Amino acid sequence: MTLPLDAAKLAALRAELPATTATIYLNAGTNGPLPRRTVHAMAEWSEWELHHGRVGPDSLARFLEIKEQLKSAFAAFTGCQPDQIAITESTTAGVTAVLGDFRFTPDDEIVTTDGEHGGVLLPLYFVERRTGARVRLAPVGARGGDITDAIAAEVTDRTRLVVVSHVCWSTGARYDLAALAAWCRSRDIPLLVDGAQSVGAIPVDFTALDVDYYAFSGQKWLLGPNGVGGLFVHPRRIAPRQPAAPRTLTRYDDSLIMQGTRRFEIGGKVSAAAMAGALAAVRWLLDDVGKDWMFERAGQLARRTAERLRAIPGVEVITPPEMGTMVCFRIGDGEQQTYLERCFASNIRVRIVPEGSAAVGPQFLRLSIGFWNSEDDLETVVDLVRRFAG
Repeated sequence: MTLPLDAAKLAALRAELPATTATIYLNAGTNGPLPRRTVHAMAEWSEWELHHGRVGPDSLARFLEIKEQLKSAFAAFTGCQPDQIAITESTTAGVTAVLGDFRFTPDDEIVTTDGEHGGVLLPLYFVERRTGARVRLAPVGARGGDITDAIAAEVTDRTRLVVVSHVCWSTGARYDLAALAAWCRSRDIPLLVDGAQSVGAIPVDFTALDVDYYAFSGQKWLLGPNGVGGLFVHPRRIAPRQPAAPRTLTRYDDSLIMQGTRRFEIGGKVSAAAMAGALAAVRWLLDDVGKDWMFERAGQLARRTAERLRAIPGVEVITPPEMGTMVCFRIGDGEQQTYLERCFASNIRVRIVPEGSAAVGPQFLRLSIGFWNSEDDLETVVDLVRRFAG
């Protein structure tokens, strides 16, 4: 299998991402490498504010304009309309905004999986504590593909919402979201998706998936700065259930509700400079990198790396064949922290998942593989793991 590689193109892209030549960058699942133009766009915005001030007759118009431009860029990247996108601070902020749009009661249940990130589970457990609604965990373990059966086994006539990741943060498993979405639609159960490890890593088309809500990060695979994310809301869910308190510009007495996706936003909370940086990054991915090329290359690199790691005696790869672009593995049965530190010492940026003590459960090293990685990058990592395992 030949990787889609134009050596000159890859060199130019890596030059735009200096961190990818200074290190072996394999942690976009936490924060992606910043393009030069992202930093420049943020600096230009801050420079304007330095000289002209952050308030004045032009300030609000500039803020609203950059926000609409970012919505349009997010929409072009994810196959939807700009008015179906809300600008948030993060994936978790989008999840929280959606949860605030429901009137949960002690008679309600929310179904999610046992593999969700704390950025989803903590807001869910807060809802459980505050409203009495019960959170049910569908056991999926390290499975990938269609998990509809696991979700269906937990759904009852009290289920008000299903919440799942598109790509699991701690196993790298990729779920068949289209199948689950179709099942949820047939029962009129809203589906909320955590897209932190998918948008920018794998092809995502909101219209084709036909999900209800899809929250995503701007600082990971979309290569933007921290503090910017997005939330897709399907038109069938635009009509408000209630003001999305406390994430809303509206009064709390239901007499005024912001129109469209604006009720899922906090006005002025997302930095305009950060939005300018995120816009520069997404436009670069769309115009210069190319979605088809980046997804094909990253996917093939990830699958090839997983295969090579599986072939090393003493290495356990937990990531299933149905995967995104992350590979999760462990060396031996003990603590992985030593191997993490040795990777850092070799200038390789990886991380351990899940966080916390190994006594709580097995830990894995996670490689977040992107289009910017070279074959030499991954050859170096595989050779290092082989030495560790030996």
